[in-house]
Amino acid sequence: MHDTVWHTAGAREDTILCIGCLEERLGRLLLHTDFPPAVLNQPDYGNHSQRLQDRLRPQSTP
Repeated sequence: MHDTVWHTAGAREDTILCIGCLEERLGRLLLHTDFPPAVLNQPDYGNHSQRLQDRLRPQSTP
């Protein structure tokens, strides 16, 4: 998560929030561009929830 997005959500550096709580605070869905390029932020890395995997993937627009 980019720091600007985290702070816009009103989260402190020592706070842990789920994806749903972050989105509620932001008033929008998270986008893959909200996350910095890092191995950890690859959709298929580790044991991400399905929701996080969905947010880490670029969305195609019709």
